[in-house]
Amino acid sequence: MTLLLSVLSPLAMPASASDAILLSSDVNHVTLSDGQVQNVTLTIHNNGSSIEDYNVSIDDSGLSAVWQIVASEDVVSNVFPTWSKNTTIIVRLLGGATPSDSGSFDVIVKDSDTNETSSHTIHVSVAPSYQGSLQSAVEMPIMMDQGDVVNLTFNLTNLGTVQDSFLLDVESAPDLAAWWASQQPEPWPEASGNETLLFNAPLDNSTHDVTNGSLPIDVTLGILESEVAYDLELSATNDATGLEVWSYNVSHNGTNSSVDITTSWSTILLGNFTLSGELSSNGTSLLSEDVQVCLYALFGCGYSNNSGGNQSGGNSTGNETGGNSTGNETGGNSTGNGSNTSRITPVGLGGNIPAGWSIFWHDD
Repeated sequence: MTLLLSVLSPLAMPASASDAILLSSDVNHVTLSDGQVQNVTLTIHNNGSSIEDYNVSIDDSGLSAVWQIVASEDVVSNVFPTWSKNTTIIVRLLGGATPSDSGSFDVIVKDSDTNETSSHTIHVSVAPSYQGSLQSAVEMPIMMDQGDVVNLTFNLTNLGTVQDSFLLDVESAPDLAAWWASQQPEPWPEASGNETLLFNAPLDNSTHDVTNGSLPIDVTLGILESEVAYDLELSATNDATGLEVWSYNVSHNGTNSSVDITTSWSTILLGNFTLSGELSSNGTSLLSEDVQVCLYALFGCGYSNNSGGNQSGGNSTGNETGGNSTGNETGGNSTGNGSNTSRITPVGLGGNIPAGWSIFWHDD
């Protein structure tokens, strides 16, 4: 019988997320006040088979003009296969911004030779701030004779980012306690810290056939506070290399106490992966959850064992008779300590095979 060795052909992938260009960033949500600047580190991983140069551009067409987004490098050069390089994205918030100017932008990375493209979305928010400025409209000092009356004009400017009220008084301490009791706005909604995150699919330690190039993902967020902005980041990490190979971000702000988030991971990668979910609010991480999965094509996943230890044995004797022959057999008893670990991995005919390969009988 003949064994036929074949390589699984890559499935077609969307142009906006090339498997040959994997992108990640040190932060996916930036919160700034007026005039602040933050650098975001973008990591470009060459998942292809040749040395590449990548063109980096920014798509901020849906973002308010109060944001300035600049890529520090137009071209990231000489990225070797399976290697990564970092580049910096500069995020600046100009003056006069309000929370309604929050939004997101895309970093687009394009292979200069093949025109393959991947994009990475980063969310930006304007932090609420409260500040007033009071200035006189006339020159000081003012000269007055006895009995004169002068009307003074002052300009009050709201330098904060939200609608606000200001209490003014002259030559006496205002009754701030009474004023705040009737005028203080509603507290800014915040997360309670009791939120929950549950992977409905895939389940922990589960196996999945990705011959069709897709892994469905279903996550439930529970015990959510009304009108609080939540951010959910999903990602997949290759357990063998430690590299992040997929990410997905979604925001939620509503009145429901729970919500189902459904998406899918388009992949042809095989092996063991860790799917992670992290829930955050206003830039603060609330909780995270991980599940372990094994992805395979055609032949499923199985357990591989490793054992080891030291053995020593004594002597024993015995007789064995079979057929027309008689003989003596001397054997030994062995004892020892060993360790045994098991791990679920993709398998083919005859045991473990490298990811991306399948081995099967040409005929039976």
